This record gives sequence, C-alpha cells and structure tokens, in this order.
Amino acid sequence: MSIGEIIYTNRKKAGISQEELADMLGVSRQSVSLWETDQTAPSTANLVRLTEIFNISMDELCGKEIETDTPSPSTSDGNNIESDCLAQVQTVYGRALLKKVHDISLKKSRVLSIVTIVLSVFLAISIILSPTSKDIIALPIFLILIAATMLITLSVRSKKRIEEELKLRPNGKITVLFYRDRFDIDYTADNSTAKYTKHYSEVTRVQKGDDILLIYVNSMIVPIHISDLKENADAIFGLLRISPSTNSSGDKRIRRLLLAMFILSIVSIWLALISCAITLESSPLPEFSVAMVEYMWLFYVFIPIPVASAILGAVFLKKKYKCKKNIVVGIIMTALLAIFGSMASMTDIEVKHDFEYVRSIESELPIELPKSGNISYTLNSSDLIKAEVMVKPSDKTKTIQSIKCDSWLSKNEFYQSNMLPSGIYLATRQYDYFYLYDLDCKKANSQISGEHNGHNFVYLAYLQDDNLMQIIRFQSDGNNK
Repeated sequence: MSIGEIIYTNRKKAGISQEELADMLGVSRQSVSLWETDQTAPSTANLVRLTEIFNISMDELCGKEIETDTPSPSTSDGNNIESDCLAQVQTVYGRALLKKVHDISLKKSRVLSIVTIVLSVFLAISIILSPTSKDIIALPIFLILIAATMLITLSVRSKKRIEEELKLRPNGKITVLFYRDRFDIDYTADNSTAKYTKHYSEVTRVQKGDDILLIYVNSMIVPIHISDLKENADAIFGLLRISPSTNSSGDKRIRRLLLAMFILSIVSIWLALISCAITLESSPLPEFSVAMVEYMWLFYVFIPIPVASAILGAVFLKKKYKCKKNIVVGIIMTALLAIFGSMASMTDIEVKHDFEYVRSIESELPIELPKSGNISYTLNSSDLIKAEVMVKPSDKTKTIQSIKCDSWLSKNEFYQSNMLPSGIYLATRQYDYFYLYDLDCKKANSQISGEHNGHNFVYLAYLQDDNLMQIIRFQSDGNNK
C-alpha cells in the first residue's frame, strides 16, 4: 500500500475526518486530500505527527507493515463498498437533472451569445451618439440578430434533447464508484443495463456547475452531484484535474466578483467610446471629422477597471480559482485603452476653435468668409492637405447671401477636371455649394485651367440645411484622383 492509502485507511479507522486531521496537523483539508490520493507527500515533520495521531510506527506508516483489520467504509444507505473506494455516487435521471446538464454543457455558448449582444448594444449606442458614424449602424444590428438567433436556437435544441433523453432513458439511474486509479459506472434503466470501468486518463473534459459535475469520457457524459462526494470531493477533483470545490458563500462571492470584473474589463473600451461620444456633444462642432481626438484622454479614465481585474485574477489564481481569463483580458484591455488614450499625441493632431486661421485665409481670397460662429480646425503637416476647417456661421442668412453674390457653384465639377483629391470630394459630395481658388494663379472655379501641379488651393463647400461650411487648404500633385 502507498503512504496515501495508509493515511486514508488509518484516518477511517480512527474515525477522523479530513478537516479534523488537517486541524491537528496545522495544514489545509486540501493538503490531506492530496496526500491520500498520492498526488503530494507529507513533510517529515508531518509524517512524525501522523505516527503519533494514528499510534503506529514510522515503518507501518511507510508501508513496511500495516494491519488489515480496518472496517470497510459504508455508503449512506448502509451497503458496504470496497475499502479503497473514495466515494459512491448515485444519480437519478429526471427533467430537472437533464435541464441542469444541458445548461452547463451550453453555458459557454450562451455566455458568448449574451456577451456579443451586450457589446453590440454598446457599439450601437456609441454609433448613434456619434454624428459621423451613423452609416455603419447596420453592423451592430446584424451582430445582435445573429447572437439572439444563436441564443434562441440553443434553448430550443436543449429542450428538444431533454425530451428525447427522457424517452430513451425512462427511470434511468447511474451509480459511480470512485477509486484512486479508476472509476466504475453502473447504468440501469427500465429497458437496459450497462457497466463500465474507466481510468482517469480517459476523461477528455470536465464541466462544473454549482452542484453538478459533468465528466466526459469518450462519447459518454456522466453527471454527478458534487454534494454526494462529501469530504473526498477535493481528492476526486484532483484525480480529475480540476479546481477544488468552492461551495461556501464566501467562495461564491469571490467567483461573482471575478466574473463581474471580467465582464467590466471587456466592456470598458465600449464604455470609454460611449463617454467620448457623449462628451463630444459638448464640442463646438461634433460633426468635425477629428473632433473626438480632443476627448480620447477619457480612455485613460477606464484603465483602472481592467488593471483591477488582472490584479484580482493574479491573486486568486494562486488560491486555485479559475481566473486566467481575468488576467489575459485585463492585460489586453489595459493595452487597448492606453493605445486609444494616447492616439491624439501619437497622431500629432491638435483641434483649435478660434477664427484666427480663417481670417488669414480670407485675406488671400476674393470672397468673404464667416466672422463668427462655432469653429473647429486642424493644421496638418502632410504633403497634400495643409488645413481642415469646419464652421457653423452664426448668421445663416448672411452666409447664404454672400455665397450667391460670390458666384459659388451649385455643382461640384472640380473632381472630374482632376483638380480635387478624391478624399475631399467624397467628404463633401452631399454639400450644396462649392468654391475652389488657386492661390498661385489667383483664379477661381472655371477660370482655373492648364497645368496646376504643385499649386496651393483653398476649397470651400457649404451644406445649407445644416449650415455647415468646410474650408480645406491643399496642394495639388497633378494626379489627385
């Protein structure tokens, strides 16, 4: 007999529980369970203390001689089982049990569907709140429909499988006997009986619910109630290579905390996007293409959420909780939030809100530009676009009168004549009035002709319904298409 078997036998003989023996030795109950299943060995000091507790010699404890008159442990119904049996569990098939089995087996798929729906809702909200992104609202709606369809399909299939299994296994009952090297399965039903002996190496997967354990062996799924394992639960979990039992209210609170932090970590980036979109409304011109750059610092505000999740995951991973996902997702989300938060400094974009630049442009043009209103602009150092300005004039009537007097065009003909870059054309294709001025030739609109490679231009477009004017200064490269 191994040392683990001897400890188990003598503990049973002395009528001591694993918890009581652990208290005597000053160790955890899990340590005693691991000794008895020969997964770890006691220290020399603990071996000496065990000989005193069991009143046996060190030779007997190490297996050189051992008495064999140990009474066989019995099951809860009084039937004797083999002395090296760790636990005997009996599970009766029924609708409630099968529902739990299917709920556990489909848990990951359902969680994935729900998380997809939640993230898609956050995405939809951020798109709705952003005035520049409404064209892609169909994407989150499509994702929500797919995830909802998957969730409904899983529920329908689960109910159908339960009904089929109840028909195939009327009054079904499974008895499982767990040993240190194997477990025996005895299946009985009204119309069939079967017995199997399986080794722990044949177990391909284990799923654990609150009180149900699903053991996957080849094509079989063996459901058992965790509470029926009693004091040997940790030992059997060790043999099945899963985390120890955590059924106390404190452990449940920790698991819920870890789950909550995991979910918050995932949605933290969406919360940051929504915060940016809401704050964007306070911008002088939310419609400005790079207006959100001013508020990207809000991503830094949400970094503590994934950081806390990763720290909690690292702490409780040492205590044998399944929380690697908290660490991985926490690190990924922290990195993403930091990248988005630093985007403004990385792109070197600075959004300004004064009319100083507009006045400098107006001095080079033969037309009048707005003197007041809401304004946002950026000065770029790129080879093509030198400045982007968006103005919402305070006096709309005067602006329209000025446009008509200054001979703006009602049709954008500049792109077809290879004078306007495609990106600028696409950004203003829905506008109503257009004006193009060559700063080098001092010509406007249709007067511009001939070679203009390397010339500096000012392009203006006005959207009458929204009272928005775009002013873009760019340099032509002769091949703007």
